[in-house]
Amino acid sequence: MEFSDFIVGRRPAEFDAATLFDVLEHTPEPSWFLDRIKTLLKPGAHLVVTLPNALRPLPWGREEHDYPPHHFTRWTPEALKGFLERAGFEVVRQEADTLELRYLSDHFLFYRLMPGLIAAAKRALFGRRGAQDGATLSELYSRDAAASSGVLGDKLARQRLVNAAQGVFKVVFAPAALGLKAYYRLSRPHCGNHLYTLARLRPDKKK
Repeated sequence: MEFSDFIVGRRPAEFDAATLFDVLEHTPEPSWFLDRIKTLLKPGAHLVVTLPNALRPLPWGREEHDYPPHHFTRWTPEALKGFLERAGFEVVRQEADTLELRYLSDHFLFYRLMPGLIAAAKRALFGRRGAQDGATLSELYSRDAAASSGVLGDKLARQRLVNAAQGVFKVVFAPAALGLKAYYRLSRPHCGNHLYTLARLRPDKKK
């Protein structure tokens, strides 16, 4: 359910802990959101926040989902720590150092190679109309009964194909990913692709 519906009728200081796993960046009013959560937490309760690290490498451009209406805010470790402290939390632990090889390979595949591959597939499967149409492959297949009867007309089959390509590409791209990981770890501290923060609500800041 929506968070605004969930908090209706909840008791103040009802919970010992709250978790926000990849939630805060989707919230258009994070201060209002955190204030509501505080009312549900006991003094000394813990809050766990995970979200994309704004300091993560973006060598091939920012992801499409990192803009509204998906992500409304971006958070560095320092920004998140300050935000929580101003709200009355004490940051107990913060980690932003794990830069995954999978992140680097997937980022290159989906944000550098895949747009061109999808455009080529649309052109090959649906001709000039498909190449010029802004529709997704799934939308093009739904409009074309003849094409949808083929092997790739099955959405699950297309997803399996992408998954297989993703697995192969991880192996092929591994040497470059290792080099990139070493470079970023040496040149940019706290550049992990994800940010993890554990905070504690200070008893004197409950209100």
